[in-house]
Amino acid sequence: MNPVDYFNEPQPDEDHAELVASLFETRIPATIMTGLFVLVAGLAALRSGDRIVAVLLVLGTVISMVRLTVLFAGRHQCDAGRLTAVAWYRLERRFAASYIAFAVVFGCLAARVLALPLPLMHLPTGILVVGYAAGVVATVSLRPGIALPSLLVSVLPPALVVSLGPLAEDRVSALCLVLLLAGGMRSLSRRYASQAARLAQSRAHAALARRDPLTGLANRLALSEAATVMTRGDTAALPVAVHYMDLDDFKLVNDQLGHLAGDELLRAVATRLRTEASPDDIVVRLGGDEFVLVQTGIAAPGDVAERARHIEEVLGVPFRIDGLTLSIGVSVGCSRPVRGMINLDLLLSEADTALRARKLERKRGRQAIPSIVLASGASAALAH
Repeated sequence: MNPVDYFNEPQPDEDHAELVASLFETRIPATIMTGLFVLVAGLAALRSGDRIVAVLLVLGTVISMVRLTVLFAGRHQCDAGRLTAVAWYRLERRFAASYIAFAVVFGCLAARVLALPLPLMHLPTGILVVGYAAGVVATVSLRPGIALPSLLVSVLPPALVVSLGPLAEDRVSALCLVLLLAGGMRSLSRRYASQAARLAQSRAHAALARRDPLTGLANRLALSEAATVMTRGDTAALPVAVHYMDLDDFKLVNDQLGHLAGDELLRAVATRLRTEASPDDIVVRLGGDEFVLVQTGIAAPGDVAERARHIEEVLGVPFRIDGLTLSIGVSVGCSRPVRGMINLDLLLSEADTALRARKLERKRGRQAIPSIVLASGASAALAH
């Protein structure tokens, strides 16, 4: 994952990971269902001597063992640590394949047993069908793409077979199965909608936690998380440098024009930094008039100094704030470029030290103080 995308966009991968991980919490229900399937199907095969039931018993048992293996191995992977988006999708596909395959075999077995002249096996088979459908709604409803087809293939075949019986009670039983199926699908839909709303709210809160409320830039938390992302995968090979920025005499703007104008200036600075930054750069407001730009993909050490000069030039262009043209300056301190494991605190400390040296240098050689140019073109200097 690109470290910029980690906090610049909502986190669909995190949501997906949470939903997929919930599938692998179903090990105990799946184990119970496997035991009941073997018990009922084995008894039906023994009582009837039917080859189709015997084949479905063997096939269902094999698929159940595969399903349990997928569940336990997947739970181990979920617990082992952070997985890539591709790994989460693979886990979900494996779960879906084994889950739906078992549902198909189970539906066929239930339909076959109910079609045989084994009245004593009809009740346990019907109970198992209802119990399985309830289990699908209770455990897999957060992934409707898996739950819906599993419900349909497990309940409709036995319901159809029962409806073909000669008695009115058979048709009533079939109607009960269909209505229970409809109710289960309705419950599944509502639960999924509720979970989707909860995740959307969670995403909104997470986005707010990573954002500076005034400028919309990333904040220190987001910067720390992005630094962690940079140490993993392909991004760990990219050289990284930190540019620490401080607006010159920003306090004068607040004192003489007011905090509202100061806030507008900070937003304008953030917009300009965001616009001028490279796609893989990370722009952060630490607080007050302090900003950080993380430069990635550095081809040569000289690129860092060149970027610092560019930032000072860009922010040195006058800003239009509330009908006034405001010229300010910015001092930029840079860390050395590093790659691999990133110690964010160390890089910020290096850049902060360089920033203080740069501010002293600019004060000694400053040719002009910040000024405000009125809309009419007249100018007024900010008093020190």
